[in-house]
Amino acid sequence: MSRANSSLSALAKVAKKDPAWMDSGLMQSAYQEYCEARIVQALLVKGKFLYPKELKAPYKAYLGAMADVAGELRRYALDSIRADKVEVAERVLEYMEDILELLMSFDYPDAILPGMKRRQDMVRQVLERTRGDLTAAIRQQRLERALERAKRRTK
Repeated sequence: MSRANSSLSALAKVAKKDPAWMDSGLMQSAYQEYCEARIVQALLVKGKFLYPKELKAPYKAYLGAMADVAGELRRYALDSIRADKVEVAERVLEYMEDILELLMSFDYPDAILPGMKRRQDMVRQVLERTRGDLTAAIRQQRLERALERAKRRTK
């Protein structure tokens, strides 16, 4: 992360000499990928969100990163379910809900925030699929516990 931060800072320093570069897709993508990695790490390691000021990132890139974080969190939740760590997956689902809430507060036309409506829809779908997967895992876990209790009673 330290190397990525240094590289991004150096790239931004060069790009600031020509403002067109700062708004270019290249810079936005670089900031977005960096933000995504840092946010995922902060959530999974420290349980906290990072914000644009902390990341020294433009808001458009930050919001794009938040949408992508939801997909990474879904993968983590599914891995947690497979590892029988349902409580971890529940916490991750809460992060995903917070991300959707944040993204939904940006109700701007495509000319101002290109692609935001599509990203909001994508995050909502990812969240709902994850909620369904988690619900099935919790129900299965309850069933397994009930079967185990019944098995012990019959012995």
